[in-house]
Amino acid sequence: AIVVGVMLASFCVAFVLSSKLQRVISEPILQLAKIAQVVSAEKNYAIRAVKHSDDELGFLIEGFNGMLTQIQERDAALQSAHDELEKRVEQRTKALQEEIIERKRVEREIQRLNEELEQRVLQRTAQLEAANKELEAFAYSVSHDLRAPLRSIGGFSQVLLKNYLDKLDARGQHYLQRVRAASQRMGELIDDLLSLSRVTRMDLSHETVDLTALARTMAAELRDTQPHRQVEFVIADGLTVQGDERLLRVVLENLLGNAWKFTSTHPRARIEFATVQQGGKKVYVVRDDGVGF
Repeated sequence: AIVVGVMLASFCVAFVLSSKLQRVISEPILQLAKIAQVVSAEKNYAIRAVKHSDDELGFLIEGFNGMLTQIQERDAALQSAHDELEKRVEQRTKALQEEIIERKRVEREIQRLNEELEQRVLQRTAQLEAANKELEAFAYSVSHDLRAPLRSIGGFSQVLLKNYLDKLDARGQHYLQRVRAASQRMGELIDDLLSLSRVTRMDLSHETVDLTALARTMAAELRDTQPHRQVEFVIADGLTVQGDERLLRVVLENLLGNAWKFTSTHPRARIEFATVQQGGKKVYVVRDDGVGF
């Protein structure tokens, strides 16, 4: 009976102690576990555990609540940064879209201007071609129409010089010589017009041209026209260029021909064809010691 009584008493004491311990320890721990599950599942960091005492369990709950507060603040900061980033991305995306729209508008405008410019170039080219054709036709017509009366002037003046020279005084002979020289000069101008009309009808070609050889050939031809003249030609070696040989020949013929003509009063003339440097570029020069302009 004593043993049974002791056992019953012990059971009652144990029951009372377990009930009190469950209320003081187990329930707060279970509550803390449930809150941790809710936070983990819902990501809701605003929930807080209730602190019932100031013992070790209370300190644990207080530390858990502090951890939730820090996580909540960091989550709020992250959310704010995320919202700000999304706002900036949205603004940048809008700006890029506007920039793309503006760029497409500018590209369309550039394309329109290019098409308009090409059209203007085509129109201008057509106008220039028409003007060139008219100029060619005019030059050919004028040179052809002038040649017949010029031949008459030259022929009759030649007859006068041959058959009636002794019947003219010195002044008359001088005037007749001037008429003859003027008709010859006009014939040269007509030939130049014909050459111009032929040159403008031809396409330009780009090739390596030996200007030294061209100049020496022309110098020999000029000497043949007046072999009695003493003219020194100084032509540099190795003068080559990229260009149209036909047009370059015309240029040299004119320049060397002018030098030959304007040095005709010198007993010993000098004509030079060389290059000089001007502004970092090579310049081709024809010099002579004849009269100036």
